[in-house]
Amino acid sequence: MIVYLMTLHFIADFLLQSREMGTKKSNEFVWLLRHLIIQYGVMFIGLTPAFLLGYMSGPKYLLLMTLNTIVHGIIDWNIWNVYKYSVVLRNSSKKIEVLKAEWKYWEDHWFYSTIGFDQLLHSVTLIILWSVL
Repeated sequence: MIVYLMTLHFIADFLLQSREMGTKKSNEFVWLLRHLIIQYGVMFIGLTPAFLLGYMSGPKYLLLMTLNTIVHGIIDWNIWNVYKYSVVLRNSSKKIEVLKAEWKYWEDHWFYSTIGFDQLLHSVTLIILWSVL
């Protein structure tokens, strides 16, 4: 079931997330909310068969989707703001306007490390929720 949950997460967090959503979800709440609606929707659709087949109880079904969405939002909002702050700290000699115009995130090792850490936190969340609920 953990692999299935992570597959649903992959669909919602990568396949259904636009680049615009990915860049704006940490500083514009409406974009984070859209992302979380996708997260919840994919989990709802994906977990409904497990619920209907009796593989999980109604409370576990609802709590898993709801708590995962809340924790997902907290992680995404904070981790990407911490990354942006680290960029500013690591480039403190540049003015913020210049930094925004010139920053090549795809060349930054910490950008990819942040993606990895973000996914680790989401995976751990799913494992804990599945185990505890």
